[in-house]
Amino acid sequence: MYVKLAINNAKKSIKDYLIYFITITMCVSLFYAFTSLSSSSYELITEDSYNFEQLKKMLKYSTYVITALLAILVAYVSKYMIRRRQKEFATYILLGAEQKSIALMFFVEMLIVGILSVVCGIFVGTLFSQLVTALVYISAKQEVVFSFKLYFDTIFITFAFFISMFCIVGIHNIKVLNKSKLIDMMNNSKISEFKFKKSKNVYTVIFLASLILYSIFAYSAKFILDTKKNMSISNYVVSTQQMVLAEVVSLVSFILATYALFYSISYIAIRIKEKYVNFKYKGTNLFLLGGILSKINTTPTLMATISLTFLGASISFIVTLLMSQWSLGYLDYRVPFDIELRSGYLDKNNDEKYSINKIEEIPKFQYSDIINYIKDYGVDIDEYEEVEKYFLNEEDFYKRDDMSIPPLAISLSDFNKLRNMQGYEQINLANYEYTTQWDGNTEDSEIENYINQNKFLNVSGSDMKISKDGYYKETLGEGIYNYPAKNIIILPDEICKGLVGAGVDLFITTNNEMKYEDALEFEYEYIPTWFENNNKDLMKKYDSSYQFIAGRIKSAETSEILNASLGMRILGLYLGTVLLMISLTVLALQQLTDSIEHKQRFNILRKLGIEEGEINKIVLKQIGIYFAIPVTIGVIGFVVFIYNYYHIFETQMSSYVGDKMFILNMIIGIVLMIIVYVSYFLGTYYTFKRNIKNEANKETIIDENAVNDVILKALISGEEIDREKVLMIPAVSSAVGLICDSFAMIPFKLYKKTTKDGKKQTSEVEDDRVNIINLDTKDTLDGFQFKKAIAEDYLLGKGGYAYIKKKGNNFVGLNYVEEKKVLFERNTDAIYKNYYILIDGKSYRPYDFIKLLRNTKNGAYGTGYTKEISKSLETAYKRIIYDLELMRTGGNKKGFLKAQKHLDEKGMSILKSQWNDYFAGNSSCVILNDGMEFQEASNTSVENQLNEKNKTFSEEIKEIFHIGKTNEDFLKNAIMPLATAFCTALNRDFLLEKEKKSYYFAPDYTELIRCTIKERYEAYKTAIESGFKTINEVRYLEGDDALEGLDLVNLSLGSVLFDPKTKQIYTPNTNKMVKMDDVNKDNKQIEEGGKENIQKSSEEAEGGEQIEE
Repeated sequence: MYVKLAINNAKKSIKDYLIYFITITMCVSLFYAFTSLSSSSYELITEDSYNFEQLKKMLKYSTYVITALLAILVAYVSKYMIRRRQKEFATYILLGAEQKSIALMFFVEMLIVGILSVVCGIFVGTLFSQLVTALVYISAKQEVVFSFKLYFDTIFITFAFFISMFCIVGIHNIKVLNKSKLIDMMNNSKISEFKFKKSKNVYTVIFLASLILYSIFAYSAKFILDTKKNMSISNYVVSTQQMVLAEVVSLVSFILATYALFYSISYIAIRIKEKYVNFKYKGTNLFLLGGILSKINTTPTLMATISLTFLGASISFIVTLLMSQWSLGYLDYRVPFDIELRSGYLDKNNDEKYSINKIEEIPKFQYSDIINYIKDYGVDIDEYEEVEKYFLNEEDFYKRDDMSIPPLAISLSDFNKLRNMQGYEQINLANYEYTTQWDGNTEDSEIENYINQNKFLNVSGSDMKISKDGYYKETLGEGIYNYPAKNIIILPDEICKGLVGAGVDLFITTNNEMKYEDALEFEYEYIPTWFENNNKDLMKKYDSSYQFIAGRIKSAETSEILNASLGMRILGLYLGTVLLMISLTVLALQQLTDSIEHKQRFNILRKLGIEEGEINKIVLKQIGIYFAIPVTIGVIGFVVFIYNYYHIFETQMSSYVGDKMFILNMIIGIVLMIIVYVSYFLGTYYTFKRNIKNEANKETIIDENAVNDVILKALISGEEIDREKVLMIPAVSSAVGLICDSFAMIPFKLYKKTTKDGKKQTSEVEDDRVNIINLDTKDTLDGFQFKKAIAEDYLLGKGGYAYIKKKGNNFVGLNYVEEKKVLFERNTDAIYKNYYILIDGKSYRPYDFIKLLRNTKNGAYGTGYTKEISKSLETAYKRIIYDLELMRTGGNKKGFLKAQKHLDEKGMSILKSQWNDYFAGNSSCVILNDGMEFQEASNTSVENQLNEKNKTFSEEIKEIFHIGKTNEDFLKNAIMPLATAFCTALNRDFLLEKEKKSYYFAPDYTELIRCTIKERYEAYKTAIESGFKTINEVRYLEGDDALEGLDLVNLSLGSVLFDPKTKQIYTPNTNKMVKMDDVNKDNKQIEEGGKENIQKSSEEAEGGEQIEE
C-alpha cells in the first residue's frame, strides 16, 4: 500500500522533486562522463605514440573521491525535501499511519526519483563524455571523432555508487523522520527568531579580528609585488619561497577572516541599521533586511563555507586550466626537438661521488650507432646535429658550487644549425664577438644585468665583446644549459677550436614519431647500455651512467605531459563543477527553505495591501543579496589569489602559457561559472515565488466524521505540552497557585550566629536584603509577587532566576527574569563543570543570579513538572480541548436518524441541513416526524479512555504536588522543600563571602502555622508551663506589647518562676526572691556538708568494729 502511495506521491509532487531530480541528474551525468573514460571498453586514442593508462587510473580513483562530496549535496537536498513535506507527513500520521511507515514511504519516493535521475543522468552523461573526449583529442592534436556509446561496466558502477548513496542517505532520513515529533512537523514554519547568544563585545572583537585578517590578506599582495620587484639571480630561490609562503598565509588569513566576518556581521549590520532609522523604515526594507540578516546569522558557518566553496570552485576552474596550458607550453619548451641526448659531467645534486673529478675523464661521444639504431626502429630522421659544448676556461671545470657553476659555450655554426632546425633565423658574429642564449624563464632585467657586467668576456686569454644583439630567448630545450646556469655562450667557430670540451649533445628532428613503448625502451634501456659499452674504463669508477648521458623523446614526453595536463584539466573542471553545484545548491535550498518556513510572512504582506509585483521585487532583492554576499567574498578572494599567483609565476606564465592563452583560459572559466550561477539564481527565484503563492482560496473538503475522528486521535497522541497549556488545567493551576501563594507569604529573615562567653547565640539581623526579599525588590515586582513568580518557574519551568543588583559590596535589589529568556553556555567537562548565563545576548556569571532549581544535575537549570510528567499533563490538557470542542458544537449526543421510508438524495440533504440547524442553535428540544427515530451512539474507546483518565487525574495532581490532607503534610512536603531550596540559593549568592560563616537566611513559618484562637491559646499555655516560652514572647507572637516583669520562664517546680535576665528565682506562695548564685552556693555547701557527714559516718563505722573486737 505504501509503495503504491509513494509512487502516486512521486507523480503528484514532481514539481516539488524537480530540484532534487535536476541535482541528482547533473551529479550522475558528470560522474558517468568522467568515469566512462576509465572504462575497459573505452578507446581514447588509437595512435601508438600515446599511452593514456595513467590518465584512466587517475580519473578512475579521483572521480570516486570527488563524487563522494556529492553525498553531502544529496543529503542536504533530502533534508530540504523533508522540511518541505513535513505537514503532509503529519497529516498522514493523524489519519492513522505509523510514523515508520511514513518514513519508509518517503524513502521509496526518494529512491524512485533517484533511480529516474540516474537513468536520465546516464544519457546526459553520454553527451558530456563526448565533450570530454573532444577535449582529449584537441589536447593531443588529433581529429575529433564522436562516438555515442553506452559502457555497461560504467553503467553498473554508476548505478551501484548512487543507489548505495541513496540508501545511506535514505536510512539517515528514516531515522530523522522516526525521531521527529508530530508537533514539530505541524509547526515547522513557526521558527523563533534568532537571538544573539554572546555579548556585544564578543561580536565586536570578532568583527575587528576579521578586519585584521583581511588586512593581512590584502598586505600579502603588496608583499608579493614588492618581493617580485626586488628579485635577482642571487635571491631568486629565497624570494620565490617567500612569495609562496605569503600566498599560503594570504589564503589561510582569508579563510579565518571569512568565518569571523559571517559570525559577527549580522550583529554589526543590525547596529548600523538601528542608527539609520529612515532607511530602516523605508518601504519594505525592514522586512527585507530582517529576513536576510536573520538567515545569515542563524547559519554563519554555512555561509562562510559557501563562500570558501565558491572560492575553491573558482580556483579549481581557472588554475587547473592554466596549469594544464602551462604543462603543454612547458612540453614545447622542454623538448622542442623530437629526440635529444644530453651529456654532462656533474651530478644533479653535485654529489662528488657521481661527478667526474678529472677533466681528462670527460667522455668522448660518437653518435653514429644511435643514428643507425633510431633508423632501424622505423623512424624517418629529417635532420640531426651533434653539438659540442666547451668550457670558456679550463678552471671552470672545477667550479662546483651552485652559485659559481659557469655557463658553457657552443660554436656559432652549431647554434645556427639548431635555430635552423627550429625554424629560426640564423645569426652572424664578427671576429671576437660573442652573444648569449638564455632560458626562456629568465627575467629580462636579470639578462640585462648580466650583459652590463660582461660587456667583455675573457675566453682562454682573448677578450670577446658582446654583439649588438646580446641575447636570444627562443627555446632550444632545457638540456642545453649547464644547470643551474641559465645561459650558454655563442662563440665564433675559430675560437671554439682552442677550448676544452665539456660534452656533446645530439638533437634530432623526425618526420614520424617513435612509438610510446619503443621510446621508453630506447630512453631507459638502450642509451645507458650504449654509453656503458663505449666507456668501459669510465664505468669501472662509477656505478651508473644517468648523470653522464640522458635521453628525451618527444613522443614519450608528450604522452606523459598530456596525461598530467588532461588529468588536471578534466579533474579541475569536475571538481570545480561539483564545488560550484554544492555551494549554489545550498544557497538555493536555504532560500527555498526560507520560502516554506516564512510563507506566512508574505501572506501578511498581501493582507497589508502589498501588491504581488512589489512582493516579487522583495523576493528578487532577497535572493540577489543572499546569493551576492558569499559569492562576492569568494570572488574577492579569488581575484587576489590569481593576482598573487600570476606575479609569483609571471615568467613561467609568459613562457609557457602566454598572455593571450592566460586571458582565454580565465574567460572560459568565468563564463562557465556565470552560466551555472545564473541558472541556479533564476531557478531559485521562480521556485521561491511558487512556494509563497497565496493558497488561501484553495479549499480541501473532508468528511466531518473523518475530521472528528482525527481530532479524537490527536487528543490522545503524544504531543508536546508547554507551560501555558499546563496552567489551563484546573487541577494543576490550583495546586501551583496554592503552593506559590503559600510560599510567597513566608517572610525570610537574616540571622547571625555569635559566640559569647563560650555560648553560641543566634540573633535576628535587620538588613536591607530582608526588605528586598519580602517587601520591595527594587524592580517592578514587590516581594510577594517576586516570590510567587520565582516559585512558579521552579515548579513548571527549568528554574527560577533573579538578577542580583549590587553597588560595590552592597546588595541593592533583585530583578526577576523569566526562565524562558534564560540561556546557557556550558563546557563539556563532566568533572569541572562551568557555565555562563545568557540573557538577550549578554553573558553573565552564575553568581550574578539567585537560582531556584528543582531536580538539577548541573547547577544551571532544573526540571519542572511540565517536562517531568508531560504525558499525564498532555492527556489532561487535551481532555479540556475536547470538552471545549463539544461545547462549541452544542455538546450534543452522537447518534443515528432512522427513517422507515427510503429517502432520496434531496430528502437526505434537507434532513441533514435541518438537523444541523437545530443543533447549531443549541436547541434542547428536537421534534421528530412520524417514522423518524433517533438512536444514540455509544461512546468510542477514545472517549471512554478520556473519561476514565479525568476521574483520577485531580487526585494524581494532588499527590504529585504534595497537596496533603492536613496542613502539616502540605507544609512539610510541599512548602518546606521549596523554602529550603530558596534559602540555600540566598545563602550561596545573596551573602558576601566574609558573611557566609556567621550569617544565614531562614524562613519564618509563623503565618503558615497559625491556628484558631482556641488552638493557639492552648499551645501557648503548654509552652509557658513547660518553660519553652515566656509570657512576653507569647504576647509578641500575638502582636501585643511586652509587659514589665513578665519575661519569666516557668521551671515546672510548682509555682516557681525564673527570670533569665536577673537570674533570680521567685516563689509566689512564699513571696520570696532568691538569686541563682545564692542557690548554687547553698547547693555547694550542702554538697560539701554531705561529704563530711559521709566521711564522719565512715570513721564511726570503723571505730565501732574495733570496739567490738
